[in-house]
Amino acid sequence: MPGSDLIQSVLRATDAMDAIARSQQGLSVRELAELLNLKRPTVNNLLRTLAERRYVELRGSPRRYFVGAAVKELADLSSDRSLHHTAALEMRRLQEKLPQASFVLAEMMDDRMQPTMRLDSTRPGVIQRPRHELLHPYSKSTALAGLAFGSASLQSAIRQRFSFWEFGAHVWGDEASLDAYLAEARELGYTVSRQSPAVAAPVYDAGNHFVAALGGFFGQTIEPDLEALTQNVIDAAGRLSKPETHSAPATSMDEG
Repeated sequence: MPGSDLIQSVLRATDAMDAIARSQQGLSVRELAELLNLKRPTVNNLLRTLAERRYVELRGSPRRYFVGAAVKELADLSSDRSLHHTAALEMRRLQEKLPQASFVLAEMMDDRMQPTMRLDSTRPGVIQRPRHELLHPYSKSTALAGLAFGSASLQSAIRQRFSFWEFGAHVWGDEASLDAYLAEARELGYTVSRQSPAVAAPVYDAGNHFVAALGGFFGQTIEPDLEALTQNVIDAAGRLSKPETHSAPATSMDEG
């Protein structure tokens, strides 16, 4: 009989997940048992098992089940893998055009921007994956992209973790100068490092939310072609962004 080899407990668990995900107010054990036409002890055991793996969570009063953190983590992992695969292709494409430049992808990590992929000019074609590397929050172009294009909560978290007067005053002088620069960067669509020939452009997800910055930079001994680097990085970041609405803004080198 077709489907007779399917595991019924798994089918019931996925049905339960589907029903909970569709409910804005969450579901009680009784409500879910009625929806699935199952006995309450059976549903209770399913939910306890799913909760153990964080696929559902129990909260509120009266107590109701909601989708758990593990579901979002799986979705984020899938999205990250897709982004990293595409970013690797784009970074190699950039290196073919600008072999003397290096490229980096930096992603949001709670209260900072952290590099997760790098393609160095000295190691053509080799994608490196930095771990636990901190970017200077107020000078690096990719970190500045987080302050310019990230959500208000990300911007606030960065400034709370990295005191401007400790980390940024020697670069900008005062916060008004930084804020004026960030406003200009939003208009231009990219950020520029304050200490080296480097630029970065924002990458957005399908919900039009900032998720990463794609940066490019030259070594100190290289005569930089910042105009070519800027336009190519902007174009590549636009292709990495999922929304079709993002297009490459006009390039201006008047940022000073």
